[in-house]
Amino acid sequence: INSLLTMTPFRFSIGGLVFSGVAIAAAITSVDAFAPASSIVRSASSSSTLLYNRQARRQNKKKKVRSAPSFVVDEEEDDAPSNSSTTKNSKSSEPILLGGGEIGFSSEVPESKIPVAKATSANTPPKASKLDQELEGKRIEEDGIVGESVTSAASVSDMPVASGQQQPDVSTVITDPETGIARIQQGKYVMDKVTGKAVVLSSLGPEYRLAQMFPGVPPDTRQKHRFDWSTVTVPEMVQRLRDACTVPLKNSQTGEEWLGIPPHPQISNPAVDFVLANRDYLGHRMKKTLGRLKLRAQSQFQKEEALQYRTLWKHFLLLEDHISAPFRQILLNAEAKIGPNFGNLDMKSYCGGELYERTASYLVLKSMVAHWEKKYADSQKLESIPDDDSYFLQQLYTGDPKRYLPDPPIIFRLDEVSRIVVMAQKMCQSFVETPELFDDLPPEVRFVESALGIKGGTALRQFMLEEFCPRNNVDSVSLREGL
Repeated sequence: INSLLTMTPFRFSIGGLVFSGVAIAAAITSVDAFAPASSIVRSASSSSTLLYNRQARRQNKKKKVRSAPSFVVDEEEDDAPSNSSTTKNSKSSEPILLGGGEIGFSSEVPESKIPVAKATSANTPPKASKLDQELEGKRIEEDGIVGESVTSAASVSDMPVASGQQQPDVSTVITDPETGIARIQQGKYVMDKVTGKAVVLSSLGPEYRLAQMFPGVPPDTRQKHRFDWSTVTVPEMVQRLRDACTVPLKNSQTGEEWLGIPPHPQISNPAVDFVLANRDYLGHRMKKTLGRLKLRAQSQFQKEEALQYRTLWKHFLLLEDHISAPFRQILLNAEAKIGPNFGNLDMKSYCGGELYERTASYLVLKSMVAHWEKKYADSQKLESIPDDDSYFLQQLYTGDPKRYLPDPPIIFRLDEVSRIVVMAQKMCQSFVETPELFDDLPPEVRFVESALGIKGGTALRQFMLEEFCPRNNVDSVSLREGL
């Protein structure tokens, strides 16, 4: 007792958490002087219930929520006392330690909980394999996860549509009834975050829709807002972006007026013009910059500055989403045409149409090739990694981690991926070799096809300056900005 009372504070390392059975027994014997034996010494089964009663309550809550008709999550507190029936019914779902015998774990290992495929009954039609679903251009059907298709990757953050439920018009945030986590339910159309409604493409003609796809500003507006890249600094870029987003604001109730960033999700035309005039300098890099500045201010305990950066960051993300919404909608339309026709090399039968439609079709095809070539390279690397414990981490970070799910909603084995990537390459090549589809696409888009086949920066610059730009009557500066 004296030794325990005079014990100095200490810290555990990760390795220090592994005790021998003798050390645990000694600790229990010492603590016995401070508490009744009935509250300390327990059998292995009761200790298991004590350690894992929180998970048992969560499992019980899940069962209650599944039977509920709405998407309301049970708000019962985690630390609420559980009754004996709940504890008894949850013993079968308690986690175990393979090998058993330690205090708090069951000494017997039950049958594996990983589901095993069962034979299809005579009355149930056989379900198509994942590869067959991919080759038909469909999404792989899995419970609880939106599987991948040939034109779109799988995402565990997307909420699948429940049986009997219709797909929403626009993407909607839904609370998962099993986990209580907010997930996105993919809609039929892309939502404009400013209006909260589906994107509306121009009814004035295909030329206007192409302008929506690749928006720009008049020359005088561009000259007014354009950065001088030879002298501009990052702090100056951030300040000019803040100035462009700042507009006069007024409180309708009190009449107070001030300058500031519009409340979400409102935007101003000067901010849109500024972003469009410098979009090749902003984009993804400015998103990361604003996020880092905000976190830096937080780490220095500068709350007001961090809040200002957070407001500007959120507003810039809104501007980017609003500007790119028509582009994403047009590509979504192209995916809907290409996916069901995967494997059909008669490209004119479903990839024809106006210039903006054919441009979107090429971008989807090229992205599809890039996606599956990456998966093919990952599959090859996984095949070459030795199946040894010393290579465990290398296996873990190679390829799509969704392959570790119990029933993966993706294609990842080399023999299956190779069939898809070969067909994707054939489809893209067939599109490029059809003059009616490819030859009149915007120069920036056609340059992508040529540039991706050239190795080395020097050879690429030489091709751009000496061949591509003179042949297409475009200067190199405009080509870079367009790309």
